[in-house]
Amino acid sequence: MKGLTRVFAKGLSTLALFAFVAAGTVLAGHSTASAEPVVIKMATSAPNGSLWFKELSKIGTVVEKLTEGRVKIKIFGGSVLGDDKQVIDKMKFGQVQAAAFTGVGIGAIAPRTRLMELPFVFENSRHIDCVLGKMLPSFEADFEKAGYINLGWAEQGLIYVFSAKQIQSTADMGKTKPWVWGADELARAIFEVFGLKPVPLALQDVYMSLQSGIIDTVYISPAALTGLGWHSKAPNMVDVPVVNGAGAVLLKKEVWDKISPTDQEVLMKTSRSVLSSLTLKARDENMKAIDVLKAKGGVKVFSISPSERAGFSKKGAEAADRLAGKIFSRKDLEDFRSVVKTCK
Repeated sequence: MKGLTRVFAKGLSTLALFAFVAAGTVLAGHSTASAEPVVIKMATSAPNGSLWFKELSKIGTVVEKLTEGRVKIKIFGGSVLGDDKQVIDKMKFGQVQAAAFTGVGIGAIAPRTRLMELPFVFENSRHIDCVLGKMLPSFEADFEKAGYINLGWAEQGLIYVFSAKQIQSTADMGKTKPWVWGADELARAIFEVFGLKPVPLALQDVYMSLQSGIIDTVYISPAALTGLGWHSKAPNMVDVPVVNGAGAVLLKKEVWDKISPTDQEVLMKTSRSVLSSLTLKARDENMKAIDVLKAKGGVKVFSISPSERAGFSKKGAEAADRLAGKIFSRKDLEDFRSVVKTCK
């Protein structure tokens, strides 16, 4: 908790935001922004009614109230505006102004951010928060250089492997038929180091593919697995986290520049407050989901021995080495590894 607080040190609680805006009302009256409200269309893959959708909607509600309608945010959930890459294309043409991106999306904009999703690096949130705290300033500089403002970092929590087969070793992993989301190069590398050829599928095709046997293994957060119902076809969980499900909410800089400084501050502080809270809620939701999956979902959690855990870490390092020079530079990778060591 303390680590996350340091990472999102700029965040304020919603109550504090109300006090902040009340104190700044006079300044807002002298805003140089256009009389026309700035309307932000925000895309997310989170389904309507989900935790993520509700929290993102809270940002819109609070910001519109505190800016007295000068900034309005409309949330479009369930990937109705497309996946991450489709949304990025729409942002280039001004059809979408902001989005809650997964690691794939932020990586398409600032490739170095995918370092936070390297396999078998993180085992707990404290370690994630420490590394992110040191890496975030450089990530945000990359975002801004690409024409985006980071409204806040958020994560899905730790991602695990679930399979129709029992996996207790790297050798067991090498006998699976895993799914990967689309053509994600990082996800492919994770499984290729086990000698596997993962099957690329859209999210909506995974359940039927598990049912038919085209695939027998998936990687996902426990909470998402529960919501999608995949646990009935992949009831075996490996207790070694594969990756940290990174993400961020990005706004086009050209839109940010249309907002007055006073309202920019409201938007940034509101967003970062909500997103830091969302990260904590997502982590808690995942822990609860594991308990539910074990108690009611028929899922068996396999604890990996220390020697085999070292084997998974070695495979992760091999995957990272394969990606150096493709997604990020060798220097970026070595710098990241140094930070990871200092945070242990």
